[in-house]
Amino acid sequence: PLGAAHLFFGCRHEEHDFIYAEELRAALHSGALSHLHVAFSRAGSTKDYVQHHMERHARSVWDALWRKNGVLYVCGDASAMARDVHKALLRIASSVEGISEAEAEGRVKTLAEQGRYLKDVW
Repeated sequence: PLGAAHLFFGCRHEEHDFIYAEELRAALHSGALSHLHVAFSRAGSTKDYVQHHMERHARSVWDALWRKNGVLYVCGDASAMARDVHKALLRIASSVEGISEAEAEGRVKTLAEQGRYLKDVW
């Protein structure tokens, strides 16, 4: 059986940009997705991004990746989002494992080398 599937999805506006809302909610309802975390960066006075949701769920993110041999796919903006998600992943590894940033970088590099940290960014 497959493990838990967490989707962290971010866009600017729920009304205009969350174009697959129905499909994603249906996937959650059917069990194809275990968890759906949605961030809207222009929904209010406080900007909410994918990396914020990842850090709120740091232990389950890291457990899924490191302990349960999960895979992280990062798709989207290369200039800011991918960089910020990478930084968040380093903070997650460091805080959950109680290791230095350098050690966290080594673990994240291992994930990439094993094909478990993949990026499709532009």
